[in-house]
Amino acid sequence: MLASRYGEVVADRLFDGKTQLVTALQPMVEADELSLGHAKALLMLEDERLIQELENEIRTRRVNAEWAVRSVADRAIDAYKQVNDPYLRERTSDLEDVATRLLTILSGYDKF
Repeated sequence: MLASRYGEVVADRLFDGKTQLVTALQPMVEADELSLGHAKALLMLEDERLIQELENEIRTRRVNAEWAVRSVADRAIDAYKQVNDPYLRERTSDLEDVATRLLTILSGYDKF
C-alpha cells in the first residue's frame, strides 16, 4: 500500500512539473514567439508514450521524479543515437532540452 502511494505522490509531482513547464512556455505561444525548440518541447510533453514511460519508471522502480526523467531521457537519447536517420539523431538535442527544462522545474527553479 505504501509503495503504491509513493508512486502516486511522485507521479503527481512529475505531472505538476510538466504542467509548470507548459505554463512557462505558454506566454511565448500566445505572443507567437515560440522557437522551434520550444514548440518541440511542448509536443514532447504531450507525448502519451513518454508520459507512460515516466510513470512506469516511477511505479515499477520506485524512483523519484528527477531520476525517472533522467533515466527515460537517457534511454531515449541512446536509442535515437543508434539510428542512421539524421532527423531522428537531431531529436536527441530536443529530448535533452526537454529533460533539462523539466529537471530544472522539478529541482525548484523556475528559470531555464
